Amino acid sequence: MLCEIDIYPVAPDAEYRRILQELRDLKIPTSLLCSGRVYLLAGEVSGEALERLAVTLLTDTVTERYALMGPGQLPPVQKIVADMPNGLHAITVLTVLPHPDVMDPVVESVMLAARDLGLPEVRVLRTGRRYWFADA
Repeated sequence: MLCEIDIYPVAPDAEYRRILQELRDLKIPTSLLCSGRVYLLAGEVSGEALERLAVTLLTDTVTERYALMGPGQLPPVQKIVADMPNGLHAITVLTVLPHPDVMDPVVESVMLAARDLGLPEVRVLRTGRRYWFADA
């Protein structure tokens, strides 16, 4: 089974401010709403195990929120947009993943921590960043 965990901040974070500044420096008009992390997972993982992984390991529940997606589900745009202060309804989502040949130490760290949590069935395939933009 393939699934995904999206982690996004409650308020603009450092990555959001960095990307926004880079876009401004390049004189690219932007409507960046939010930035977050994404974990692409595989394995026979129950919804309960995904929830446990998200809450216990991947999310700082004070400053971040998470959304889980199973096979065939679309990104939880409605949930993420509803958590945003301006409540926009039309957005574009951009996901950036490292090149497959580039080492990603986060993958190994998450897999080891998942085993420590008693979730050996979790296999992290990829990690990346996700950006939400308001449509014009």
